[in-house]
Amino acid sequence: MRGHSRAAPAIWPKRDIGFEPLGLLAFEDPLRASVAPAVAQARAAGIAVAMITGDHDATALAVAKQAGIETAAGALTGRQMDALDDAGLRAAVGDVRVFARIQPEQKLRLVRAFAAIGETVAMTGDGVNDAPALKAAHIGIAMGARGTDVAREAAGLVLLDDDFGHIVAGVRMGRRIFDNLRRVMIYITAIHVPIAGLALLPVLLGLPPLLLPVHVVLTEMVVDPACSLAFEGAPDDADVMARPPRAGDASLVGWSMLWRGLLQGSALLAAALVAFAVEMSRSGSEEAARTCAVAGLTLGNLLLVAVDATAGQGLRALLTRDFPAFWAVALVAASTIAAAITWPPLRALLHFGVPPALDLVATLAACAASVLLVRPLVGMRAKGNHRGLPSRRRTAAC
Repeated sequence: MRGHSRAAPAIWPKRDIGFEPLGLLAFEDPLRASVAPAVAQARAAGIAVAMITGDHDATALAVAKQAGIETAAGALTGRQMDALDDAGLRAAVGDVRVFARIQPEQKLRLVRAFAAIGETVAMTGDGVNDAPALKAAHIGIAMGARGTDVAREAAGLVLLDDDFGHIVAGVRMGRRIFDNLRRVMIYITAIHVPIAGLALLPVLLGLPPLLLPVHVVLTEMVVDPACSLAFEGAPDDADVMARPPRAGDASLVGWSMLWRGLLQGSALLAAALVAFAVEMSRSGSEEAARTCAVAGLTLGNLLLVAVDATAGQGLRALLTRDFPAFWAVALVAASTIAAAITWPPLRALLHFGVPPALDLVATLAACAASVLLVRPLVGMRAKGNHRGLPSRRRTAAC
Protein backbone atom coordinates (compact mmCIF):
# COMPACT_ATOMS: atom_id res chain seq x y z
CA MET A 1 0.00 0.00 0.00
CA ARG A 2 1.05 3.52 -0.68
CA GLY A 3 0.22 6.18 1.91
CA HIS A 4 -0.63 9.85 1.16
CA SER A 5 -0.83 12.58 3.74
CA ARG A 6 -1.09 16.27 4.12
CA ALA A 7 1.04 18.36 6.40
CA ALA A 8 0.17 16.96 9.77
CA PRO A 9 1.20 17.19 13.36
CA ALA A 10 3.95 15.00 14.78
CA ILE A 11 1.43 12.28 15.58
CA TRP A 12 -0.99 11.61 12.75
CA PRO A 13 -4.49 10.44 13.53
CA LYS A 14 -5.32 7.31 11.51
CA ARG A 15 -8.15 9.11 9.74
CA ASP A 16 -5.70 11.56 8.27
CA ILE A 17 -3.74 8.82 6.48
CA GLY A 18 -5.03 7.88 3.08
CA PHE A 19 -4.22 4.39 1.74
CA GLU A 20 -4.37 3.30 -1.83
CA PRO A 21 -4.55 -0.54 -2.32
CA LEU A 22 -2.00 -1.73 -4.87
CA GLY A 23 -2.42 -5.52 -4.60
CA LEU A 24 -2.82 -8.57 -2.36
CA LEU A 25 0.13 -10.64 -1.20
CA ALA A 26 -0.36 -14.20 0.13
CA PHE A 27 2.07 -16.69 1.65
CA GLU A 28 1.80 -20.46 1.38
CA ASP A 29 3.67 -23.07 3.35
CA PRO A 30 3.33 -26.09 1.02
CA LEU A 31 3.35 -29.69 2.13
CA ARG A 32 6.53 -31.66 1.70
CA ALA A 33 6.44 -33.92 -1.31
CA SER A 34 6.86 -36.96 0.92
CA VAL A 35 3.76 -36.33 3.05
CA ALA A 36 0.97 -37.52 0.73
CA PRO A 37 2.72 -40.82 -0.21
CA ALA A 38 3.55 -41.42 3.45
CA VAL A 39 -0.07 -40.88 4.51
CA ALA A 40 -1.23 -43.24 1.76
CA GLN A 41 1.21 -45.90 3.00
CA ALA A 42 0.03 -45.41 6.56
CA ARG A 43 -3.60 -45.86 5.59
CA ALA A 44 -2.76 -49.00 3.60
CA ALA A 45 -1.02 -50.35 6.71
CA GLY A 46 -4.12 -49.79 8.85
CA ILE A 47 -2.78 -46.63 10.48
CA ALA A 48 -5.28 -43.78 10.72
CA VAL A 49 -3.62 -40.36 10.48
CA ALA A 50 -5.22 -37.40 12.26
CA MET A 51 -4.37 -33.70 12.06
CA ILE A 52 -4.46 -31.52 15.19
CA THR A 53 -3.86 -27.85 14.52
CA GLY A 54 -4.60 -24.41 15.84
CA ASP A 55 -5.48 -23.13 12.36
CA HIS A 56 -8.95 -22.30 11.05
CA ASP A 57 -11.05 -25.35 10.26
CA ALA A 58 -11.32 -24.44 6.55
CA THR A 59 -7.54 -24.17 6.31
CA ALA A 60 -7.10 -27.44 8.16
CA LEU A 61 -9.51 -29.27 5.86
CA ALA A 62 -7.80 -27.91 2.76
CA VAL A 63 -4.36 -29.03 3.95
CA ALA A 64 -5.75 -32.41 5.06
CA LYS A 65 -7.15 -33.03 1.57
CA GLN A 66 -3.77 -32.27 0.03
CA ALA A 67 -2.11 -34.71 2.45
CA GLY A 68 -4.63 -37.47 1.84
CA ILE A 69 -6.08 -37.40 5.36
CA GLU A 70 -9.73 -38.41 5.64
CA THR A 71 -12.01 -35.36 5.63
CA ALA A 72 -15.42 -36.96 5.08
CA ALA A 73 -16.40 -36.36 8.72
CA GLY A 74 -15.36 -32.70 8.54
CA ALA A 75 -13.35 -30.90 11.18
CA LEU A 76 -13.95 -30.80 14.91
CA THR A 77 -13.04 -27.43 16.44
CA GLY A 78 -11.87 -26.69 19.93
CA ARG A 79 -15.12 -24.91 20.72
CA GLN A 80 -17.12 -27.94 19.63
CA MET A 81 -14.88 -30.16 21.74
CA ASP A 82 -15.66 -28.10 24.82
CA ALA A 83 -19.34 -28.84 24.28
CA LEU A 84 -18.75 -32.61 24.30
CA ASP A 85 -18.39 -34.79 27.36
CA ASP A 86 -15.83 -37.60 27.41
CA ALA A 87 -18.25 -40.14 25.96
CA GLY A 88 -19.22 -37.78 23.16
CA LEU A 89 -15.60 -37.05 22.35
CA ARG A 90 -14.76 -40.76 22.22
CA ALA A 91 -17.58 -41.23 19.72
CA ALA A 92 -16.36 -38.27 17.66
CA VAL A 93 -12.73 -39.33 17.41
CA GLY A 94 -13.84 -42.65 15.97
CA ASP A 95 -14.65 -40.85 12.71
CA VAL A 96 -13.14 -37.36 12.71
CA ARG A 97 -9.56 -37.02 11.51
CA VAL A 98 -9.17 -33.23 11.39
CA PHE A 99 -9.17 -31.14 14.57
CA ALA A 100 -8.88 -27.36 14.25
CA ARG A 101 -8.60 -24.37 16.61
CA ILE A 102 -7.26 -26.74 19.25
CA GLN A 103 -5.81 -25.45 22.50
CA PRO A 104 -2.86 -27.15 24.24
CA GLU A 105 -5.01 -28.73 26.95
CA GLN A 106 -7.35 -30.08 24.30
CA LYS A 107 -4.49 -31.98 22.62
CA LEU A 108 -4.06 -33.97 25.80
CA ARG A 109 -7.78 -34.67 25.92
CA LEU A 110 -7.72 -35.92 22.33
CA VAL A 111 -4.84 -38.29 23.02
CA ARG A 112 -6.73 -39.73 25.98
CA ALA A 113 -9.89 -40.08 23.91
CA PHE A 114 -8.10 -42.02 21.17
CA ALA A 115 -6.49 -44.28 23.76
CA ALA A 116 -9.87 -44.84 25.44
CA ILE A 117 -11.34 -46.38 22.28
CA GLY A 118 -8.48 -48.88 22.01
CA GLU A 119 -6.14 -47.05 19.67
CA THR A 120 -2.36 -47.10 20.01
CA VAL A 121 -1.57 -43.40 19.78
CA ALA A 122 1.53 -41.84 18.27
CA MET A 123 1.59 -38.08 18.89
CA THR A 124 3.93 -35.63 17.19
CA GLY A 125 4.77 -32.18 18.50
CA ASP A 126 7.45 -29.54 18.78
CA GLY A 127 6.34 -26.93 21.30
CA VAL A 128 6.36 -26.62 25.07
CA ASN A 129 2.58 -26.89 25.11
CA ASP A 130 2.78 -30.25 23.29
CA ALA A 131 4.68 -31.88 26.16
CA PRO A 132 1.64 -33.20 28.13
CA ALA A 133 0.16 -34.82 25.02
CA LEU A 134 3.55 -36.26 23.99
CA LYS A 135 3.96 -37.74 27.45
CA ALA A 136 0.43 -39.20 27.52
CA ALA A 137 0.65 -40.83 24.08
CA HIS A 138 1.85 -44.41 23.71
CA ILE A 139 4.56 -43.09 21.39
CA GLY A 140 5.55 -39.45 21.72
CA ILE A 141 7.48 -38.15 18.71
CA ALA A 142 9.24 -34.78 18.98
CA MET A 143 10.60 -32.72 16.12
CA GLY A 144 14.37 -32.61 16.38
CA ALA A 145 15.08 -29.71 14.03
CA ARG A 146 12.64 -27.14 15.36
CA GLY A 147 11.36 -28.80 18.51
CA THR A 148 11.87 -27.37 21.97
CA ASP A 149 13.96 -29.06 24.64
CA VAL A 150 10.81 -29.66 26.68
CA ALA A 151 9.14 -31.51 23.79
CA ARG A 152 12.24 -33.65 23.24
CA GLU A 153 12.41 -34.59 26.90
CA ALA A 154 8.73 -35.52 27.00
CA ALA A 155 8.82 -37.62 23.81
CA GLY A 156 9.93 -41.20 23.44
CA LEU A 157 11.35 -40.61 19.95
CA VAL A 158 12.99 -37.58 18.34
CA LEU A 159 13.00 -37.07 14.57
CA LEU A 160 16.33 -35.71 13.37
CA ASP A 161 14.60 -34.48 10.20
CA ASP A 162 11.09 -33.11 10.73
CA ASP A 163 9.53 -35.27 8.04
CA PHE A 164 6.36 -37.30 8.53
CA GLY A 165 7.61 -39.77 5.94
CA HIS A 166 10.31 -40.90 8.35
CA ILE A 167 7.66 -41.99 10.83
CA VAL A 168 6.06 -44.29 8.27
CA ALA A 169 9.51 -45.55 7.23
CA GLY A 170 10.14 -46.35 10.90
CA VAL A 171 6.92 -48.37 11.05
CA ARG A 172 8.05 -50.34 8.00
CA MET A 173 11.44 -51.01 9.56
CA GLY A 174 9.81 -52.08 12.82
CA ARG A 175 7.58 -54.56 11.03
CA ARG A 176 10.57 -55.99 9.16
CA ILE A 177 12.54 -56.41 12.39
CA PHE A 178 9.57 -58.06 14.11
CA ASP A 179 9.09 -60.50 11.21
CA ASN A 180 12.78 -61.38 11.20
CA LEU A 181 12.79 -61.93 14.95
CA ARG A 182 9.93 -64.39 14.54
CA ARG A 183 11.75 -66.16 11.74
CA VAL A 184 14.92 -66.51 13.75
CA MET A 185 12.97 -67.87 16.74
CA ILE A 186 11.51 -70.60 14.51
CA TYR A 187 15.00 -71.41 13.25
CA ILE A 188 16.58 -71.51 16.73
CA THR A 189 13.85 -73.86 17.92
CA ALA A 190 14.26 -76.08 14.86
CA ILE A 191 18.04 -76.46 14.84
CA HIS A 192 18.39 -77.27 18.53
CA VAL A 193 16.05 -80.26 18.23
CA PRO A 194 18.52 -82.30 16.12
CA ILE A 195 21.50 -81.01 18.09
CA ALA A 196 20.02 -82.27 21.36
CA GLY A 197 18.58 -85.42 19.79
CA LEU A 198 21.74 -86.51 18.00
CA ALA A 199 23.78 -85.99 21.16
CA LEU A 200 21.43 -88.03 23.36
CA LEU A 201 19.43 -90.58 21.36
CA PRO A 202 22.28 -92.69 19.92
CA VAL A 203 23.53 -93.38 23.45
CA LEU A 204 20.03 -94.28 24.65
CA LEU A 205 19.57 -96.59 21.66
CA GLY A 206 22.84 -98.41 22.28
CA LEU A 207 24.68 -96.83 19.36
CA PRO A 208 28.09 -95.16 19.57
CA PRO A 209 28.09 -91.45 20.46
CA LEU A 210 27.32 -89.32 17.43
CA LEU A 211 27.71 -85.64 18.32
CA LEU A 212 30.79 -84.84 20.34
CA PRO A 213 31.50 -81.37 21.82
CA VAL A 214 33.62 -80.43 18.81
CA HIS A 215 30.68 -81.17 16.50
CA VAL A 216 28.38 -78.95 18.53
CA VAL A 217 30.94 -76.16 18.15
CA LEU A 218 31.06 -76.84 14.42
CA THR A 219 27.26 -76.56 14.21
CA GLU A 220 27.24 -73.34 16.20
CA MET A 221 29.62 -71.89 13.59
CA VAL A 222 26.58 -71.85 11.34
CA VAL A 223 23.93 -70.98 13.94
CA ASP A 224 25.52 -67.85 15.38
CA PRO A 225 26.43 -66.06 12.11
CA ALA A 226 23.07 -67.02 10.64
CA CYS A 227 21.19 -65.46 13.55
CA SER A 228 23.26 -62.27 13.66
CA LEU A 229 23.79 -61.73 9.92
CA ALA A 230 21.51 -63.71 7.61
CA PHE A 231 18.27 -63.12 9.51
CA GLU A 232 19.09 -59.56 10.58
CA GLY A 233 19.75 -58.54 7.00
CA ALA A 234 16.73 -60.28 5.48
CA PRO A 235 14.54 -57.79 3.55
CA ASP A 236 10.93 -57.05 4.37
CA ASP A 237 8.09 -58.78 2.57
CA ALA A 238 6.39 -57.04 -0.34
CA ASP A 239 3.14 -56.76 1.62
CA VAL A 240 4.68 -55.64 4.90
CA MET A 241 2.83 -52.30 4.70
CA ALA A 242 -0.41 -53.83 3.48
CA ARG A 243 -1.25 -55.70 6.68
CA PRO A 244 -3.34 -54.46 9.57
CA PRO A 245 -1.39 -53.81 12.77
CA ARG A 246 -1.04 -56.73 15.11
CA ALA A 247 -2.72 -56.63 18.49
CA GLY A 248 -0.83 -54.75 21.16
CA ASP A 249 -0.70 -57.85 23.37
CA ALA A 250 0.57 -60.15 20.59
CA SER A 251 3.63 -62.08 21.77
CA LEU A 252 6.88 -62.38 19.86
CA VAL A 253 6.78 -66.16 20.03
CA GLY A 254 3.55 -68.16 19.95
CA TRP A 255 2.82 -71.84 20.26
CA SER A 256 2.14 -72.18 16.53
CA MET A 257 5.65 -70.88 15.81
CA LEU A 258 7.21 -73.26 18.32
CA TRP A 259 5.38 -76.19 16.75
CA ARG A 260 6.71 -75.16 13.35
CA GLY A 261 10.25 -75.19 14.66
CA LEU A 262 9.74 -78.51 16.47
CA LEU A 263 8.34 -80.13 13.32
CA GLN A 264 11.21 -78.86 11.18
CA GLY A 265 13.82 -79.95 13.70
CA SER A 266 12.23 -83.36 14.29
CA ALA A 267 12.25 -84.13 10.57
CA LEU A 268 15.95 -83.27 10.29
CA LEU A 269 16.72 -85.25 13.46
CA ALA A 270 14.98 -88.34 12.07
CA ALA A 271 16.82 -88.13 8.75
CA ALA A 272 20.28 -87.70 10.33
CA LEU A 273 19.69 -90.38 12.97
CA VAL A 274 18.46 -92.94 10.42
CA ALA A 275 21.43 -92.14 8.17
CA PHE A 276 23.80 -92.74 11.10
CA ALA A 277 22.20 -96.07 11.98
CA VAL A 278 22.07 -97.26 8.37
CA GLU A 279 25.72 -96.39 7.75
CA MET A 280 26.74 -98.15 10.97
CA SER A 281 25.00 -101.31 9.83
CA ARG A 282 26.40 -101.09 6.29
CA SER A 283 30.03 -100.27 6.98
CA GLY A 284 30.43 -100.95 10.67
CA SER A 285 32.56 -97.79 10.89
CA GLU A 286 31.62 -95.39 13.66
CA GLU A 287 33.71 -92.62 12.09
CA ALA A 288 32.18 -93.02 8.62
CA ALA A 289 28.66 -93.05 10.07
CA ARG A 290 29.41 -89.96 12.12
CA THR A 291 30.77 -88.18 9.05
CA CYS A 292 27.57 -88.85 7.10
CA ALA A 293 25.33 -87.71 9.95
CA VAL A 294 27.26 -84.52 10.74
CA ALA A 295 27.51 -83.59 7.06
CA GLY A 296 23.77 -84.15 6.69
CA LEU A 297 23.10 -82.09 9.81
CA THR A 298 25.22 -79.23 8.44
CA LEU A 299 23.39 -79.22 5.11
CA GLY A 300 20.05 -79.39 6.89
CA ASN A 301 21.13 -76.54 9.13
CA LEU A 302 21.92 -74.36 6.13
CA LEU A 303 18.60 -75.24 4.51
CA LEU A 304 16.76 -74.35 7.70
CA VAL A 305 18.38 -70.93 7.54
CA ALA A 306 17.37 -70.58 3.89
CA VAL A 307 13.79 -71.73 4.46
CA ASP A 308 13.13 -69.68 7.57
CA ALA A 309 14.92 -66.51 6.45
CA THR A 310 12.95 -66.42 3.19
CA ALA A 311 9.59 -67.32 4.75
CA GLY A 312 6.84 -65.53 2.85
CA GLN A 313 9.21 -64.67 -0.02
CA GLY A 314 10.23 -68.01 -1.49
CA LEU A 315 13.65 -69.60 -1.88
CA ARG A 316 14.24 -67.56 -5.03
CA ALA A 317 14.90 -64.60 -2.74
CA LEU A 318 18.25 -66.21 -1.94
CA LEU A 319 19.39 -65.35 -5.46
CA THR A 320 18.92 -61.62 -4.87
CA ARG A 321 21.44 -59.24 -3.35
CA ASP A 322 19.73 -59.37 0.04
CA PHE A 323 21.37 -62.57 1.30
CA PRO A 324 25.16 -62.26 0.91
CA ALA A 325 25.64 -63.26 4.55
CA PHE A 326 23.86 -66.58 3.98
CA TRP A 327 26.10 -67.51 1.08
CA ALA A 328 29.20 -66.54 3.04
CA VAL A 329 28.15 -68.75 5.97
CA ALA A 330 27.25 -71.60 3.60
CA LEU A 331 30.63 -71.37 1.87
CA VAL A 332 32.56 -71.50 5.15
CA ALA A 333 30.48 -74.42 6.48
CA ALA A 334 30.77 -76.45 3.28
CA SER A 335 34.52 -75.82 3.07
CA THR A 336 34.99 -76.92 6.67
CA ILE A 337 33.12 -80.21 6.15
CA ALA A 338 34.98 -80.88 2.91
CA ALA A 339 38.33 -80.20 4.61
CA ALA A 340 37.37 -82.42 7.55
CA ILE A 341 36.77 -85.35 5.19
CA THR A 342 39.81 -84.88 2.94
CA TRP A 343 42.51 -83.57 5.33
CA PRO A 344 43.70 -86.26 7.75
CA PRO A 345 44.70 -84.01 10.70
CA LEU A 346 41.32 -82.28 10.74
CA ARG A 347 39.58 -85.59 10.13
CA ALA A 348 41.24 -87.06 13.20
CA LEU A 349 40.37 -83.99 15.30
CA LEU A 350 36.67 -84.34 14.44
CA HIS A 351 36.69 -88.16 14.71
CA PHE A 352 35.56 -88.42 11.10
CA GLY A 353 36.12 -91.15 8.54
CA VAL A 354 35.87 -91.41 4.78
CA PRO A 355 32.43 -92.85 3.97
CA PRO A 356 31.52 -94.25 0.56
CA ALA A 357 30.62 -91.38 -1.76
CA LEU A 358 27.23 -92.89 -2.56
CA ASP A 359 26.34 -93.20 1.11
CA LEU A 360 27.37 -89.61 1.77
CA VAL A 361 25.30 -88.33 -1.17
CA ALA A 362 22.30 -90.38 -0.01
CA THR A 363 22.57 -88.91 3.49
CA LEU A 364 22.80 -85.36 2.18
CA ALA A 365 19.78 -85.94 -0.05
CA ALA A 366 17.74 -87.40 2.82
CA CYS A 367 18.54 -84.51 5.17
CA ALA A 368 17.80 -81.94 2.47
CA ALA A 369 14.49 -83.61 1.67
CA SER A 370 13.53 -83.68 5.37
CA VAL A 371 13.74 -79.88 5.47
CA LEU A 372 12.31 -79.04 2.06
CA LEU A 373 9.40 -81.48 2.21
CA VAL A 374 8.32 -80.27 5.65
CA ARG A 375 8.41 -76.63 4.54
CA PRO A 376 4.91 -76.50 2.98
CA LEU A 377 3.45 -78.52 5.85
CA VAL A 378 4.38 -75.94 8.48
CA GLY A 379 2.88 -73.09 6.43
CA MET A 380 5.99 -70.95 6.48
CA ARG A 381 4.58 -67.53 7.16
CA ALA A 382 6.68 -65.84 9.83
CA LYS A 383 4.33 -62.90 9.92
CA GLY A 384 2.29 -64.82 12.43
CA ASN A 385 -1.38 -64.14 13.00
CA HIS A 386 -1.66 -60.65 11.58
CA ARG A 387 -4.68 -61.40 9.47
CA GLY A 388 -6.36 -63.37 12.21
CA LEU A 389 -6.10 -60.57 14.75
CA PRO A 390 -8.63 -57.82 15.36
CA SER A 391 -7.98 -54.88 13.08
CA ARG A 392 -6.72 -52.41 15.66
CA ARG A 393 -5.40 -49.21 14.18
CA ARG A 394 -2.47 -47.12 15.25
CA THR A 395 -3.42 -43.46 15.12
CA ALA A 396 -0.74 -40.85 14.49
CA ALA A 397 -1.88 -37.45 15.71
CA CYS A 398 0.15 -34.61 14.18
